[in-house]
Amino acid sequence: MIKRSGFAEPDFDTGIPQEVTYTEDAINISGKQISVLDKIDTTLSSLNDEPKDVFNAKNSGVYTYRNLGLEIETLHLFVEKEGITSYRNMGVGNTREQVHEAYGLPVDQDKDFNNDRLGAFPNSEFYTFNNCLVLFQYDDNDIVKLFYVENLDTRLRMNHFWKID
Repeated sequence: MIKRSGFAEPDFDTGIPQEVTYTEDAINISGKQISVLDKIDTTLSSLNDEPKDVFNAKNSGVYTYRNLGLEIETLHLFVEKEGITSYRNMGVGNTREQVHEAYGLPVDQDKDFNNDRLGAFPNSEFYTFNNCLVLFQYDDNDIVKLFYVENLDTRLRMNHFWKID
């Protein structure tokens, strides 16, 4: 696994920036790690490539890198091509069994979450961490066909902006 450290906002008590190690919120791409928690400018500049498609809305942007099989949005990293992996080195082409070995069996699958927000992702499982959600969608042979990492804090803020519960 690739590990990356950075500095977060200053600690509220001391005012000193605290070192953080990014984990589940990041993906491994071309020997680098990018995080769904990074600012969009940081993420885009770390790829050293121009997106093929760009869509900017009032509070969101979508940057598509077709050659990489990667879509970056304000709140998520969406991968549908082999060669990019999750923090635990799982990605497109891995089996459901391999994902379970790396992440464990998914627990507490929220049916409302799957039905309401991810109805477009049938046959999927997700894992919730402190600051992010990692979702794997499988094909009919239980092979990962896409995975998705979402920033939960940004999701909450955007839901509030859009007035979604």
